[in-house]
Amino acid sequence: MPPKNAKISPCEEDAVVTMSSLSQLMEQQREIYKDMLLQQQDNFKCFIQLIMDGTIKRLDGVIRDVQELKTSLEFTQVKFEEKKMGCTEIEAKIKALETTITTSKQELDAMFTKLDYIENQSRRTNILINGIADEKGENWSESEKKTER
Repeated sequence: MPPKNAKISPCEEDAVVTMSSLSQLMEQQREIYKDMLLQQQDNFKCFIQLIMDGTIKRLDGVIRDVQELKTSLEFTQVKFEEKKMGCTEIEAKIKALETTITTSKQELDAMFTKLDYIENQSRRTNILINGIADEKGENWSESEKKTER
């Protein structure tokens, strides 16, 4: 209500709001806000859905990459184990060959020792004495008689 002494201009008389019109305005405003909130809620849901879809796509990509890496790692591990077994077999063959080479070297050394012994024996029996001539077909006893003289 306007004050008692205040003068009301003709424009202001139309501006007086009644309770029912205020109630209607408030109801309209409430409906507008309600619609705006629903629109904002829908927009927010769409925004969240877009973010979720993008995140899901990226996660799917990461999961796919991890699965590919896992498969590749399993394949590589199988190949590694095969190569490891091959290396173990090669190491066993190398040890066997080393043993064979060592044995062969020992046998060869023994043969050289025997050869030296036989050659030395042969040299001991083939003594040359200066001043006594060798004759063909001469045997040991004949050579011994020549040296006694």
